[in-house]
Amino acid sequence: MKKIALLALGIVFLAACKETPKTGNFGETITPDGAVAVEDFVAGLGEDDEKSGKIIGKVEEVCKSEGCWYTVALPEGESMMVMTKDHAFTLPKDCDGKTAIAEGRAYWKTTSVEDQKHYALDAKKPQAEIDAITEPKRELRFEASGVIIQ
Repeated sequence: MKKIALLALGIVFLAACKETPKTGNFGETITPDGAVAVEDFVAGLGEDDEKSGKIIGKVEEVCKSEGCWYTVALPEGESMMVMTKDHAFTLPKDCDGKTAIAEGRAYWKTTSVEDQKHYALDAKKPQAEIDAITEPKRELRFEASGVIIQ
């Protein structure tokens, strides 16, 4: 009986340690059809506008804690954070540099100092960079219901 219990416990443990796949569909299943380069998608988006659709871009960095967000480059050296909707799914923590397609909505948000520091910790930023965050920041975000990592 002990052997069966230990075997069952071992199987449960191995299943819990399963790694997130490095590529593929995450969240709602989507296709790449109709995806627009992120810089074209956000062009002309006003400070109070929202826009739904699909974006494609290169992952700059990803949340190293949970895999619940990543950033893509915007024109003029800015970045846009792509968040998983309702934290319902996670992404591979090592997808930096890969191409990502996300379906969802872009919107503007003022991010508090506390949240900015939290995201910096998630990204494993140096403490000096975290300490330098002292002001709320108005930024463009994207809430993704589904993501493809290629």
